[in-house]
Amino acid sequence: MSSVSPRSLPANLEEISEHSLVLLLDEEVPRGANIQIVCNTQILNGHVETITADELLGWYIRVRLATFRRKNEGRGADRALRPERETDKVLLF
Repeated sequence: MSSVSPRSLPANLEEISEHSLVLLLDEEVPRGANIQIVCNTQILNGHVETITADELLGWYIRVRLATFRRKNEGRGADRALRPERETDKVLLF
């Protein structure tokens, strides 16, 4: 069991595909970290594959997705993948 407690970080969803996504964060996240992304009606789990620093904007992280779970099955998938706001909850553990 990990000794690191989960934490919540705001993130911008920059790209998304069937198997991965890119987030922009203000803080660096370790490569290989397991994360859970809460975005609109979706909960996405995955791990950090790559990290790229941008001097002006922050940290871009590419996440390889492990699972896909809808919080509300009544909504369409296309709508569900778009964030309703610019920041989404990213739980790191």
